[in-house]
Amino acid sequence: MFGTFIGAVAGLLIWTIAAGTGIANPYALAATCAVAFPMLFYVRSYYQPPVSAILPIVTTMLIIGYSWQDSHQPALSSVGWGWEVAWRR
Repeated sequence: MFGTFIGAVAGLLIWTIAAGTGIANPYALAATCAVAFPMLFYVRSYYQPPVSAILPIVTTMLIIGYSWQDSHQPALSSVGWGWEVAWRR
């Protein structure tokens, strides 16, 4: 549960920095991910208990990925983006 919570906070932080209150600009999201992802990957690679480091990274990636997909690709059903995706995870 702690890992999911940390991942949700990180995913929401990255999405909010890139998107603000609307849908994300692709260049803003790429710049934000270029800064945040190496730090996340470093923690995943060098943190000793690997199981506890996997869940926050996966949750972060799911929130960013689903938020981008739901905000930029038309679909019959959409979960939303940002917070709507995070609380469902």
